[in-house]
Amino acid sequence: MEIVDYSKLDLSKDELDIIKDIFNENETVKCTDAINYCSRVLLLKDNKNIYGYCMYKTNEDSPYQGIYIDQIALYKKYQNKKLGRLFYNYLADTYKENIYAHVGITNRNFMKFHCNLGFYPISVEVDEDFYGEKNYTSLLLVKEIGK
Repeated sequence: MEIVDYSKLDLSKDELDIIKDIFNENETVKCTDAINYCSRVLLLKDNKNIYGYCMYKTNEDSPYQGIYIDQIALYKKYQNKKLGRLFYNYLADTYKENIYAHVGITNRNFMKFHCNLGFYPISVEVDEDFYGEKNYTSLLLVKEIGK
């Protein structure tokens, strides 16, 4: 298994279809158009399968000083196997910059996951309408890298 880093423009139709399939399997992942906001996509894959993805922006197209994660998802059968950490490790090792992510306050598992990786909250944001959810509240989290 390896992490492969793509410009979103370089993804094949098959890869995009698999990303949509992974997204559709994960009910806690809300943003249906994250691909429009990211600049790059990490795929966790081997010669036969794609297990998950991470969509992110580098600091040149993000208001944050570092990397901003737009969305992460794994096929359910690969969750809770510490595979999601591979995305964060790759980003930290490659960019050596702070990593930012928003997590909905009702998504306790993903919040706990981020806290276990050393993220901490820096602000609270409320979206009036986030994909049909009214007053969607999220935390902006940061993991400081090498500071």
